[in-house]
Amino acid sequence: MVMVIENNESCAIRHSQRPWNDRELIDETRDEWNAFKLEWEKEKYNFERLSVFVGTSEVQTEIKNVNKKEKTSTIFDLKINGEKYYTNRVTVSNIERNSKYYYQRYINGGWEKVTEYKTYDDKNFKFIFVGDPQIGGSRGRYRPFPKFKNTTTDDEGNRNDAFNWNRVINNAFKYTKTPNVFLSAGDQADEVGDYNYIVNQESEYSAFLYPKKLKQIVMATSVGNHEVSTNSFGRHFNTPNPLTNSTVTRNYNGWYTRYNYFFKYNNVLVVVLETNHNREDDYKTIVRNAIMKYPEMDWRIALFHHDIFGIGSTHSQSDALERRAVVFNVLSKYNFDLVINGHDHVYSSSKFVSYETKNKNSTRFYSEDNYEIEEIKKDVVNKNPKGTFFVTANCSSGSKFLAFYEKKKLNYIFNHKQTFTPTFGTLDFTQYDGKVALNITTFDAETFETVDGSYIFEKDAGSHIDKCWSEKVRGLPCCPLNTKPTNKENGRLYGYHRKDHCGIVDIALLPDSKCWAKKYGKDCCILQETEVVNTDERGQWGEEFGEECGIVEGYTKYNFIDDPITYNTKCWSDELGYKCCSKGNNAVYDITEDGEWGYEDGNWCGIISEDGDGDKENPGEEECWSKRKGYECCSPNAVVMSTDKDGDWGYENGHWCGIIKCWSKELGFKCCSNVEAEVLLTDKNGSWGVENGQWCGIIKQTSVKPTPPLTKTRYELKPIETPTPSDSKVIDKSEEPVVSESCLAEQFGYKCCTKTKVCHTDEMGTWGYENNEWCIIELSASFLNNDEPVKSKCVDENLTNGYTCCKNPNTEVAYTDKDGTWGVEKNNWCVIEQYSIVVEPTTTTTTVEPTTTTTTVEPITTTTTVEPVVTPTPCLAEYKYGKKCCSNANTIVSFINTIGTWGRENNEWCVIEMYEKECWSEKLGYKCCSNPYVKEFYVDINGSWGVENNNWCGIVEDRPTGCWAEKYGSKCCINPDAEVVKTDNYGQWGFEYGNYCGLIEKPTCWSESLGYNCCTDPHAEIAYTDNSGNWGVENNNWCGIINN
Repeated sequence: MVMVIENNESCAIRHSQRPWNDRELIDETRDEWNAFKLEWEKEKYNFERLSVFVGTSEVQTEIKNVNKKEKTSTIFDLKINGEKYYTNRVTVSNIERNSKYYYQRYINGGWEKVTEYKTYDDKNFKFIFVGDPQIGGSRGRYRPFPKFKNTTTDDEGNRNDAFNWNRVINNAFKYTKTPNVFLSAGDQADEVGDYNYIVNQESEYSAFLYPKKLKQIVMATSVGNHEVSTNSFGRHFNTPNPLTNSTVTRNYNGWYTRYNYFFKYNNVLVVVLETNHNREDDYKTIVRNAIMKYPEMDWRIALFHHDIFGIGSTHSQSDALERRAVVFNVLSKYNFDLVINGHDHVYSSSKFVSYETKNKNSTRFYSEDNYEIEEIKKDVVNKNPKGTFFVTANCSSGSKFLAFYEKKKLNYIFNHKQTFTPTFGTLDFTQYDGKVALNITTFDAETFETVDGSYIFEKDAGSHIDKCWSEKVRGLPCCPLNTKPTNKENGRLYGYHRKDHCGIVDIALLPDSKCWAKKYGKDCCILQETEVVNTDERGQWGEEFGEECGIVEGYTKYNFIDDPITYNTKCWSDELGYKCCSKGNNAVYDITEDGEWGYEDGNWCGIISEDGDGDKENPGEEECWSKRKGYECCSPNAVVMSTDKDGDWGYENGHWCGIIKCWSKELGFKCCSNVEAEVLLTDKNGSWGVENGQWCGIIKQTSVKPTPPLTKTRYELKPIETPTPSDSKVIDKSEEPVVSESCLAEQFGYKCCTKTKVCHTDEMGTWGYENNEWCIIELSASFLNNDEPVKSKCVDENLTNGYTCCKNPNTEVAYTDKDGTWGVEKNNWCVIEQYSIVVEPTTTTTTVEPTTTTTTVEPITTTTTVEPVVTPTPCLAEYKYGKKCCSNANTIVSFINTIGTWGRENNEWCVIEMYEKECWSEKLGYKCCSNPYVKEFYVDINGSWGVENNNWCGIVEDRPTGCWAEKYGSKCCINPDAEVVKTDNYGQWGFEYGNYCGLIEKPTCWSESLGYNCCTDPHAEIAYTDNSGNWGVENNNWCGIINN
């Protein structure tokens, strides 16, 4: 019913529909409604409800429980009305089909009633879906008593919607009889406020979880715009396979991380997206992870809130439209069958929609017009449909109904309807005769009348099996036919299409029988444009994908029509009088309104971007060299995980990424964080600036800017001027970067460094570290004067107790005792030199890894007589992590992490005991992962597996540490002195291995404020006790005893 104001009185327009479902006006359910009002008064502040959520697959269920009693599995807490609530979760595994289970919850000192949970057939099964329950949306509504002058309160709105919602759920179960999964497209609650409104929002969630039927089915929900400002969603729902390293996470409090997730149910893959922040990288990552884990599912369904192909007047042509091209550009590459949305509170269904760029020469990849449609038929079988079917579900509780967009006809819409009644939809999955079918229908929740449908889709069972190889290998979509290959990896070809990497399906490398170069370990050339670059006795050679390839005479090679979107080879700068830069030269020296400019052979040149004539919205994007290799570039300050001939590689979000090369790093200097840093020095290596008192390399030189001419045909471009050192700053030139000179190390079996920083100096000379191995920078004069190269002073046959000699005689001395000098290789002690006499303890300088950190290891002496070669006693923590061992074995344990137990001595952290981790995967021929946060890629009977340096590695399970951050889904920092990067209500956080980690507060000495130190021995004898605490005596002085 539409309300207006007339003569200062509220009045209704005759025959108009009510925009909400007011139960006070419905006689058919009055008795039920009156009884519920009394019941709800007892239930509205019940914030201790269960949610039964989907697991990673159909054999698993996630249950979350909110209560007032803290349990060991607590992960979040919240204070409401002065009471503290805790969230706990339980995972139920090994659930079988066609079975009946029972469970009950123990809460507040007693057991609840038993709940029955059934599972059904895995070939023929049903989902229920709804849009916008939006409990609480009925608040602020006018009622006819008295005379439409009063509006509903928050409590009245919640109560009204709770009753309607409970009826919708009961009727949906009654109609479908055996539903397996329940889907909600977001806005479970209406309250959009922050934590000041948390009581009302939690009351709305209490109403959402009130129906008893929801305890008997697994559900999956998406985050709507009404609930994104708090973490009520995160407290109530335990999402499977979540995206934990979101691009949004770094700017939020950490609870956003589980809003993008996916799960498998029988032969259906469902990906749930968080679309409020509209981050394409998040969409790409979670969809890619889902497809790579479950590539062969028959049906691919996406669930998210914003209706990107809807018809509502409120959102579909505004905020939802902004998300269309970004989301659809990702989903369409993976051929999603169905998308379920909400948001607009009207019902609509689409035709089949596919991604199609309207303007072939356009750089607008994210235009809302980039789609094409194919007709759909209702009540008949649509066989092997092309495109995606979009359903926008109406407000399922009836709390708020809105209008249609009527300014123009939307050609993608097939049907739309506003019934002004609660509705629900069903997905009916069946299998028969090698086919799979999906039937989609929407019903009125009160009358069971069909609102829309049925839409029936049919295709071959297993249609995704072996259809796209790159989905299995790397989670990448496959390229359209005739896409030009851009790179090769492990005998497979990859292309680049619509700003994303894809697998080539219609072209293959020549087999051994047709490729003469195979016997030389090379592939044969396949591209028509490839020219002969070398001829030898074996044959003619070309180059493709950065590798040498053999040219086969008479072989008709592939000729490609470049994708006009990704490759526009027309030189846009020709008409301005300048050539375009050669392929691969993408260094941007200037940007004008016409495009990006490079500099080549003493002249300006136009840079041809992937988009055609330069991506002016993202200048400098071409600096990401790894994109043409099929990988994105890493975020700033990424850790180098591997290095090859292409460059440095990192590992983020479960995928390899290229690290934008810092040219000065290999000279021992960081690059400037400011790309426009003042140039203070220029040499043959590049331009140098200064930051924090240190030299830094400037990544991108800034040239004299070209000015637009008076005519439109030509620019007066000036040559790049060489910057000169500034006299305005005084800099210590002794710290200028030094490039290694040539050396004679190869005759002694070592490689010579090219450009690197000095990592170690010994009697042989100065050493660096390049390409994961040691190299000589310069041989010492004393060494060159020796006739004999360095020989090992250790003989394996003379050793006992299982120790061996160090393979490298120049291994750094980590420890010296009467038996000789000791080093460490591959994390094990080895003997460098055996002594025949006792050597006095000395201090040695230790360099283990190729870093600039120099660690001094204090000597350990012994007066006992022992047999030759004894077990070394120095603390490996000092050698491996740069932290001292506690001198007192009884030091109080103040901190536990994956390294071991830590204490405090002399106001510094020290290691009490290191945890020895057995590397279970070594017996299988694989190393264990070094990164404690490495992503789990695979699990078998042996254990969990990750990937490092492009090789499988075994994940060693960390023992529980008692770290406070673990209950919030994080770990504590490995380095107890890590820098504080943020502080929130939970505590202080550091950042390690690309993840936030909790920082442990240093134990405080209570007696310091009284002018006394604390006892170094935590078990010191108590000599006196007063109101301050227990006192001991050390060195004839009082000391406070810290409670252990």
